[in-house]
Amino acid sequence: MHKIKVLAGIVMVVALIGGSWLALPSRPALAQDGLTPGTPVEGVVTSDEGVSYTIDASRGQLILISMDSAEFDTYLTISDAAGNELASDDDSGSDTNALLAYVAQADGSFTITAKPSWSGTGAYTLTPNVIDPPMVDLGGSSTLTPGAEDEVTYVVFEAAQGTVVNVSAITQSEDDISVELMGVDAQSIELDDDDGPGNNALLRRVVLKGDGLYLVKVASTWSGTPFTAPIDVTVETTEQLFLTAEPYPVSLNDTDLGTEVFTFEATTGVVYRITVTCALNTGIEMELLDTSAFFTPDFETGNAVKVTWEYKSDVDGLVRLNVHPSFFSDGDDLTFMIEVVE
Repeated sequence: MHKIKVLAGIVMVVALIGGSWLALPSRPALAQDGLTPGTPVEGVVTSDEGVSYTIDASRGQLILISMDSAEFDTYLTISDAAGNELASDDDSGSDTNALLAYVAQADGSFTITAKPSWSGTGAYTLTPNVIDPPMVDLGGSSTLTPGAEDEVTYVVFEAAQGTVVNVSAITQSEDDISVELMGVDAQSIELDDDDGPGNNALLRRVVLKGDGLYLVKVASTWSGTPFTAPIDVTVETTEQLFLTAEPYPVSLNDTDLGTEVFTFEATTGVVYRITVTCALNTGIEMELLDTSAFFTPDFETGNAVKVTWEYKSDVDGLVRLNVHPSFFSDGDDLTFMIEVVE
């Protein structure tokens, strides 16, 4: 995953689709100071309330703000003109530093607040940028052509709440890439490294939670390894695939997808039995998404003809089961079913 590192007085120059990062001299911070894209700002946090700035952006533009400090754990928020907090970030930058990536849902002036994550004081460097990532229509694709040193690039699409999408990123070379889908609140919805063909990434049957503009972040899997070729990003609509007591056949490798996602309705405290039958040489990995567990419940098996996995739900609502072949799998024909145990 790409990490943007900013040290006091130094800015990494990263060419991005639709614009470039500008390396300009830093300047001291003033309370409610206006930020200039590409111009780093140096400041000092003296309280937990932090320091606020303003920045302008148009709908669909991507606001990228990094906050780096060697003295405390940094934290960033962005609010609209009415003071409503729109998004926040804690540790998406290097080490414990903040890196906020927010797609403006409307034209306007936004307030950026730079402060400590928990508590602390000290010096920091704030680096703001506003770029114009390409827009892709639902059911369409965009070919991104990164710069020679780029390790991350972006695309934006618009969708309504409840829309179910597949998002794929396919490199035109052998690059190992990941794809991350960010919501209208700039929070990560889902991240994948290699559920697509080869070293490519695929997010399968993701249910969107709000109306607005979504950000797709494509990154080199290995930090310090730039892209070497264009990347085709596709966003297509699909439907949820509900798992029931009726066996459902799946052939994971009958297309280029190599993964499948089921959905079932769960109730807190109820135990669900997921049964999989498969060919002898099949190896599969399964993980349950949308639970409240700190670590994602997962299960892996190989060289079995029938597998049973019992899961006690800790949530009420829809839970997704992500299934993909393991590294040494020779077979791909499976059937799935689910039943309530208690």
